Amino acid sequence: MKAPVTFMRAIAIAAAGMVLANAALAGPANGTIMVLPSPNGDSTYAFGVQTSDKPWSIETPAAGALRFEVKAGDRWPNDAPGRERSEIAAVAIYPPGEDIAVSYDFTIEPGVASSAKWLVAGQFHANDRQTPPPFAVELRGEKLAIAIRYRRPEDDAIQSQYIYSDPKDLERGRPYAMQIEARFSTTDGALRVLRDGIEIVSYRGPLGYDNGVYWKQGVYRSSADEPIAATYRNLRFSPG
Repeated sequence: MKAPVTFMRAIAIAAAGMVLANAALAGPANGTIMVLPSPNGDSTYAFGVQTSDKPWSIETPAAGALRFEVKAGDRWPNDAPGRERSEIAAVAIYPPGEDIAVSYDFTIEPGVASSAKWLVAGQFHANDRQTPPPFAVELRGEKLAIAIRYRRPEDDAIQSQYIYSDPKDLERGRPYAMQIEARFSTTDGALRVLRDGIEIVSYRGPLGYDNGVYWKQGVYRSSADEPIAATYRNLRFSPG
């Protein structure tokens, strides 16, 4: 990516070593830095692995695809109890006020309906290690939802709202093409989300906390008994 990288996250790349994702790779270790090519091969994106280190946590079933699975008790060691995760976190950080676009396809595999109180299937996370994500693609039960969070310049309290909730259940086993265009700013924020080419969110207003953000994808949820798996393909960022 061309976006700035903080000093500590740059050190993490050098310290952890690189693993290039390909069709033969399965189960990269927690803490590994993965390098993913863009769909047309003109860019590469570095991600840190955040999983419970199970063989099924992350797999590459085909070139350009990443499969994430979480089963009951699959906790990333850095998480508090009650959370389960199989995610990758981008090394590149976008500064506040910059226009960002990310597109990808994702599929939730057929299985038992989600009973998690909350489930995040893609997010922009603030670079502060403490606030909830200012943007998240979520499953509420079996319904796709888009959540945003922000602070107003005159108020330190975090505001949270769902700006899209699908009235219908997500179709398991069906790929969805997602396109997200965002500008994180407490004074000039903007967000546009398209699903399968149809606009489902058009928002202007405060977004985020006026700090950098980075992309995360996979499955992150509150504890639940049933397994759930998602496959992501064709990840692309702009700029980057």
